[in-house]
Amino acid sequence: QFVLLLKEDKAPQYIDFLMSICVDSSGPLPKIQSMITDRLLVRNADLMPNVLLESRDGTIVMRIHVMGSKDLATREELWIDPARFKTSKEVRGREQDYLGWITTATLSELTETEKNVRYFIRCLNLCAMLTAGRNQESLQAVIGCQSLAMSYPQVLAVIQEETLPYLLRARYIRLMSKLY
Repeated sequence: QFVLLLKEDKAPQYIDFLMSICVDSSGPLPKIQSMITDRLLVRNADLMPNVLLESRDGTIVMRIHVMGSKDLATREELWIDPARFKTSKEVRGREQDYLGWITTATLSELTETEKNVRYFIRCLNLCAMLTAGRNQESLQAVIGCQSLAMSYPQVLAVIQEETLPYLLRARYIRLMSKLY
């Protein structure tokens, strides 16, 4: 049912729900991890964000795209540079990490681009939850999902890229510990 909902709307709260059922207080739930992996990463990989990594002058440039998202001005596919979120944002008179704010703000406060970034971060979290407990089926699916760019060199490149936001790099460190 949640995969069908994601086909209609790439809402981060649907990913949050899938994350919440992967583990319980006793630990990972391998059968549920495998079911979500099969339905989302194998049968419907297009629901996961596309990640492109390019090396330019010794810097890794990352671009993310959520299927169906369009640039409002050009009506072309929206590719987002996460490096532009390595800044702070003033919220109610206080400076906050911009990417951190995106992950906790109410959805009504977010622009479409910010919602796509939140969806991407939630999908990274889901990948970590799917591989909790070293679930081999999920590990192979996450690493093998070409659109996610999860090979060892790619994950390491993101971790080491100082132009990317700290929260994003922290999510990749978490993935590195789960995947490799």
